[in-house]
Amino acid sequence: MAFAVVGGAKADAAEEKRLFIYNWTDFIGRNTIAEFEKQTGIKVTYDVYDSEETMDARLLAGSSGYDVVIASTEYFGREIKAGVYIPLDRSKLSNWKNLDPRILAIQAVHDPGNEHSSKRACRMRRSTAST
Repeated sequence: MAFAVVGGAKADAAEEKRLFIYNWTDFIGRNTIAEFEKQTGIKVTYDVYDSEETMDARLLAGSSGYDVVIASTEYFGREIKAGVYIPLDRSKLSNWKNLDPRILAIQAVHDPGNEHSSKRACRMRRSTAST
């Protein structure tokens, strides 16, 4: 499993900050979202999918609105080539240096240079969602 950034637009100062996540069912702790919202003030919309095929079809259709997508490595290589994800801004990922280089090497087969994803560092998708 890896995460990728889909690419939301920044929220205006007066606008509520929101984060749209697409993930497998039961792949997150019971209190994770509530704690995240409490600590950051960012409202989370958390949608789930039941199969990789469902997730893949929704993302490839375009304009899904998700900021972060958690998916398996087999699928994101094709999705990257289709332009579904934007590159990660590593300057904003201060813990990148702590990621296991062996896992990143495995993922680099599908995402050369780990430009769009990392293990537990979501893929960001191009969208118009506010973050």
